[in-house]
Amino acid sequence: MAGASLTLCATLSIGVLTADSIHTSEETGTLGDARWIARDLASQLGPRDALLAVAPADGPLEYYLAEWGVSRDVLRRDPSTADRVFAVVKTGREQVFEPVLRQRGLLDATWDALRPVYVYDSATVYVTQRRQ
Repeated sequence: MAGASLTLCATLSIGVLTADSIHTSEETGTLGDARWIARDLASQLGPRDALLAVAPADGPLEYYLAEWGVSRDVLRRDPSTADRVFAVVKTGREQVFEPVLRQRGLLDATWDALRPVYVYDSATVYVTQRRQ
């Protein structure tokens, strides 16, 4: 009986370890491409730009942006004071993100339409700029 329990325990453990469920779960604050998103944005972000990302994407982005030498202030800058706003939207979360953009005033007539600039497996990065 003890042998069967041990075998069952080992089998279930292997299943958990190989399933990649922690990495892909929406509950763990993951953003699979955060490192590459940060790398690409590091070369694009200017001093008057803002970066908009909502949890759980903001934590991993903040970490990797710091690795690329980008100040965390870019995530804290009020988008209404920026010239350009980059928005990181997790794949499958577009409907959740639209109200955030609307609340921040980024869908009104003072801003150009959002356009995708980078597409990754886990997210799309959009940009908009203030109309002149």
